[in-house]
Amino acid sequence: MVPGRASPSPGRVGFVGLGIMGSRMAANLARAGHELTVFNRTRATADAWTAEHGGTVAASPAEVGAASDVVISMVVDGDQVREVLLGEQGVAQGAERGVLCVDMSTIAPAQTRAIGAQLHERGLALLDAPVTGSSPKAQDG
Repeated sequence: MVPGRASPSPGRVGFVGLGIMGSRMAANLARAGHELTVFNRTRATADAWTAEHGGTVAASPAEVGAASDVVISMVVDGDQVREVLLGEQGVAQGAERGVLCVDMSTIAPAQTRAIGAQLHERGLALLDAPVTGSSPKAQDG
């Protein structure tokens, strides 16, 4: 829940990383009725995803941050998490204070703590929610 909201609805949802796992996770959110703002480093992948599921393609993670109350990231490794959340065009560059970043990537705990501390300095929160499994499990929800 976003601070200050009366309902448990996450509000505006952003998703960064539409790979094998992320595309299926984001599709489940879309099927649940959320209209997503999405970013993928390969624009054609994001365009194809929104053609099938709806939503809006952002030109950068910063645009996802600006359009979202909650941003979910599902990328390959800690370096990518740092880049999409804190980089020059990262979520933190566009997000308002109070945005919740949910990282579902599997990265080292020390990286998560460091990224979380930097987000906190900018008034953003980080929820570490790494996943294991495969694309069928992600698709099944």
